[in-house]
Amino acid sequence: MMIPRAMYLDDDADSCEVMQILLVSSIPGLVVESMMCGSEAINKANERPFDVYILDAKIPGVDGFDVCRSIRERDKHVPIYFYTGLGSNADRELAVESGCTAFLIKPNDMDDLIKRVTDVVLQANDQSSEFSAFMS
Repeated sequence: MMIPRAMYLDDDADSCEVMQILLVSSIPGLVVESMMCGSEAINKANERPFDVYILDAKIPGVDGFDVCRSIRERDKHVPIYFYTGLGSNADRELAVESGCTAFLIKPNDMDDLIKRVTDVVLQANDQSSEFSAFMS
């Protein structure tokens, strides 16, 4: 069985720590790597892609929209969720144009985010189990 990996991008260290604790405690087996810099996130994603991405929109320098576009250039199907305090229609449109799967608002949509990431992990594990059965 594969070990599911999630990237969380936010320029606030406390948010990174809280999100890591929430996701890992809510989704057994999930490994979360937190990033505070958009260029670092792009480099990590290029080195070894993640199963799911959770991005804040407004990051100094290379922002979440840029990171999303970069990931989408390589992978058209991986789930990319914006989880941000920005809630304007313009921000939502920019996120959709950059290729996100869903645009969720902090902190109101936390339960929805956890459910979506859980679904990704369960689906990935099902596919991994099917592949293992096929190979044996």
